[in-house]
Amino acid sequence: SIEFNSDGSVNTVNGGNPIQTVEFGPNGANLEMNGADGSQSLAIKFEEPTQYASPFEMRKFNEDGATTGYLAKVDIDPKGTIMATYSNGENVALGRVAMVRVSNQQGLSQAGNTQWKVTQQSGDAVWGEAMQGAFGKVKSGTIEQSNIDMTQELVDLITAQRNFQANSRSLEVGNSMQQTILQIR
Repeated sequence: SIEFNSDGSVNTVNGGNPIQTVEFGPNGANLEMNGADGSQSLAIKFEEPTQYASPFEMRKFNEDGATTGYLAKVDIDPKGTIMATYSNGENVALGRVAMVRVSNQQGLSQAGNTQWKVTQQSGDAVWGEAMQGAFGKVKSGTIEQSNIDMTQELVDLITAQRNFQANSRSLEVGNSMQQTILQIR
């Protein structure tokens, strides 16, 4: 209950006590909470009630959260921070790309297509972050250039094909000569 003075100003709201609801869950209002804490209740405090010409009027709006957002894109900044951008405009740092340096890269042992292991020849792995000390920066969205000479590879392929054809022809000639010798006897 709200009591007003004769001039229309508020005297008391609920006798000076906030309006407290019962718990929302099974021990109170028995509402379906969909996994939320059922022991929650609501305390309604009228600090400065006013009388307007409409049943509801918002005087002050403070937003302390964000609307539902869906993952729109993932970027990696030059320092290696993986940033997720959501459709509601929120940016969230998901993690950071770790970098490793060894004293002798040629001493690494290949463990897979693009996986390498440290060996005694490579030296110990030194872990760090991008743009710190001797570590470089991360370039997101770039494609690594090929480390082979395409012209030389094509020449080698043509040479291998001609060698195969020559070997194949020599086998045919040898087979043909055997057949001829066998027919002469």
